[in-house]
Amino acid sequence: MIKHCVNFDHNDGMMRVCQQLWLSTALINDALAIAGQTVLAQALTKRDVRKAETVIRKITSWGFGTGLLLASLIFLYRDTVPTLFSADATVRQDIQAMLPFVALSMPFASVAFTLDGVLYGARDFKFAARTMFLASGVAITSMLIGTLTDSPTDDIQFIWSGLIGLMITRIILILTRLRDPNGPFGDMRLL
Repeated sequence: MIKHCVNFDHNDGMMRVCQQLWLSTALINDALAIAGQTVLAQALTKRDVRKAETVIRKITSWGFGTGLLLASLIFLYRDTVPTLFSADATVRQDIQAMLPFVALSMPFASVAFTLDGVLYGARDFKFAARTMFLASGVAITSMLIGTLTDSPTDDIQFIWSGLIGLMITRIILILTRLRDPNGPFGDMRLL
């Protein structure tokens, strides 16, 4: 089954390019998350609700803005981006076909990555692991559905749909955690 999902021939080049574009979102937003972790941990230690809320809102909005900016650039330059990575016309065409999925995933991924920083700043590592485990079920389900198709391009679209589902599920679970009176934020009633 896994071989079915990753044996793309010319689609392999497309998948690698799309992954690298997506990983740029992760790296940029992980930097935001890391910066926010320290400030958030200090605010939580002092039980400074206002500062904690400000940090969470800022890193989340900066993350979302970064994701929107990157998605917009990819969308606006969708005809040019494939030519930067491959001379093969088929690979360029496949990259161009997948760029909408990559662009759509970026704002969601950006928010999820910055919210990871919120969890880590609150030392809520177990919940972060549980969130990833639960959200993985959504992604895996989508990817397994993709294995039922006959087209490698459809397989890849289901992989990207699963990735988007993974990020949206993580966002929902983390935002729910911020309001949980039994969580690390306790009675602070953040957001």
